[in-house]
Amino acid sequence: MKQKRALPAFKSEAEEAEWWHKKRARLDKDLIDAAKKGKLKRLDPATLKNRLASSKSRVVSIRLPEQDLELARQQATQRAYPTRRTSSPCFTRLCGRRSNRVALGAC
Repeated sequence: MKQKRALPAFKSEAEEAEWWHKKRARLDKDLIDAAKKGKLKRLDPATLKNRLASSKSRVVSIRLPEQDLELARQQATQRAYPTRRTSSPCFTRLCGRRSNRVALGAC
């Protein structure tokens, strides 16, 4: 059985995009092979709920002005945070400091 593909730590979103672009032919082939062999799994609602319940973090939706979201992305890029965690460190630090309106400029 093949082991899962290890993803490297990326320094920027551009670097990650380049990595996926270079590997796209191999990734497509692996997906097609897995589908032909019947190895793809459908995630049912019960399994999804169990995975979400056991995860350490919770997915939430927050409405933010577009300019605040863009500022958070820029700051995350400057600090070289991984793409999947773009705004989380900024929001975590700010939420710890303030209980009312968060100003991203202080991030």
